[in-house]
Amino acid sequence: MLKSQKEVDMPSQGSFMERLRDTSCFNSLMGFFFNKGVRGGPRILLNLASVLLVLLVIAKLMPSRVAESALGSIPHDLWSGISGGSTADDGSVPGGLRIVVFGENDLGTPVGRNEEVEGSKSWTQALCAQLECTNHISMVPSVDTAAWSVSSNELYARGVEKVFNETADKSTPGMDYSYLSTYYPPQWKSPDLRDQIDRFLAMPKPRHAPKETLWIFSFGIWDVWSLSALPNSIGQDLTGAMTKDIFKQIERLYEASTDPMSIAWSDINSVPAENLAADATDGAIDEAPAEGPTEKRDEDADANANATQEGAEEGVDEGPEQEAGQEAEVAVDTFRILIPRIMDPSLLPGWRDLRPVLPKVHSKAEQMRNSAELTGSWNDGIVNCLSDWVKKENKKPDVENNKEEERKESRDIMTEAEGTEPTNSDPALDSSSRAVTYPMRDGFAYNLADYLLDAMIERQMRNARLKDGSGRGDGSVEDGYRDVSNACVQPVNTVAVSVSVESGLTLDIPNRNIGKDIQVPTAPTPRVSRREDARGDDKPEGNAGIGLASQTGSTVKVCQIPSDHLFYTPFALSQRAIEEIASQSADLVRSSDTVRAKLQAQSKQ
Repeated sequence: MLKSQKEVDMPSQGSFMERLRDTSCFNSLMGFFFNKGVRGGPRILLNLASVLLVLLVIAKLMPSRVAESALGSIPHDLWSGISGGSTADDGSVPGGLRIVVFGENDLGTPVGRNEEVEGSKSWTQALCAQLECTNHISMVPSVDTAAWSVSSNELYARGVEKVFNETADKSTPGMDYSYLSTYYPPQWKSPDLRDQIDRFLAMPKPRHAPKETLWIFSFGIWDVWSLSALPNSIGQDLTGAMTKDIFKQIERLYEASTDPMSIAWSDINSVPAENLAADATDGAIDEAPAEGPTEKRDEDADANANATQEGAEEGVDEGPEQEAGQEAEVAVDTFRILIPRIMDPSLLPGWRDLRPVLPKVHSKAEQMRNSAELTGSWNDGIVNCLSDWVKKENKKPDVENNKEEERKESRDIMTEAEGTEPTNSDPALDSSSRAVTYPMRDGFAYNLADYLLDAMIERQMRNARLKDGSGRGDGSVEDGYRDVSNACVQPVNTVAVSVSVESGLTLDIPNRNIGKDIQVPTAPTPRVSRREDARGDDKPEGNAGIGLASQTGSTVKVCQIPSDHLFYTPFALSQRAIEEIASQSADLVRSSDTVRAKLQAQSKQ
């Protein structure tokens, strides 16, 4: 049975320390330093403080990257006895793929406690499972934080304030937007993209860096939901500003990913844990027959030396080709992002059932038109900004460029004042600057709306017994959904069962089976049954209809087969649809169908 390296090293280290303590030289040195400290008194403390001060000054004067590399070469076990934090297991594993999610509670995020099955997950968690990622970090705010959120609270608040300022002196009903403060106020409690990135960058760096990171930004559905309540002109301006602000915040992450001390850092040369274990096992197996005959090993060494010499002689003629092959094998560090294009929120069941009822001059029809236009503007803005961002190539961030220019200008001013020629006064700084590598920008623009619209059109054409040239209306019944208009979980509009969550009442909803392939609505005929609490006593009914959460928590009817519905709740997809969009996203990532690849293909045509 093979022992681990730690078990092998512990006895040897212990015996070494015991032999060291038994030596007379060690005892003499300890006595000398002890007597020196007693005689010197406070003077030795001053000497130690002076040495530490000199070391700190030298570390400050050294270039930052040189200092980091020097400190990084110190074994972490040196400080394990003092703090113990460096050797603590934080759950990270070396290598692998990490997925970091920023966004809002979109269509692919299960909402509430009424989940279809135990362990249902969001589409990014399903994507992580399909890509076999080693870590999934989500900065998406909880549903309990706020009713909805936007990508930039500051920009949205400015837009609402602009509407109030422009309509303050106008008394016509069409210019009355006072309802914005009631139904669509800025959601300051919910962190926007900037706040989410700040919280992520403030997190401690993991002990083991991932090999690569896929950054997901899922915004837009609630931005359009709220912006459609504003005048269309202001909503269009805010849409363009918000899409640009998203990539401004992405650039902050890109800058942080170049810092090895940041949590955003990914090590392209990191070896996965399973490979390390395999290498250790192979090394143990290879070292096992080391005590065998030496003739065979000598013959192998001579053969390897001859092969190396022949390869070197052949490499004289094939040098350029060999160098080109080696360059082709070098892995390229990429900063990859995934941004899904959104679906028009006016097509959701929640728009029809739960959008606030406004005055007739601001009807749902008007806001539905605004929603359709803003959705197109949002998706176009995301695609255009993503293309422009990818075209930046792998240049340094603007902040780093400004710092480099300032340092260069200061050096030029100093050399001009001294009357000397500009030289590289700090070669260590220049070499460290050249050593810094900036990842190549790339991204995926997954079209979430295509899948959802195709599923809705397929069912609607099948219900109408129509077909088109592309095969819609004639697809497999198992591949489609029987209901694309209503959510599986629906509120029951009945006062008799409108009770709070604390009342302890549940609903037994009988569902009628769907005959053949024709969509048949289920009549809401709920039966109320009282459940007992942990003590076995019946709870009183309590107050009726307390808050939106209580209404959605208890006064609902649940369908019999959730997988037959495209939507599970009015604002969330069913688990079957979530798995499907995760599968399509995984195929997009595996095929490397990136924006950069498409731009390169277009340039060759």
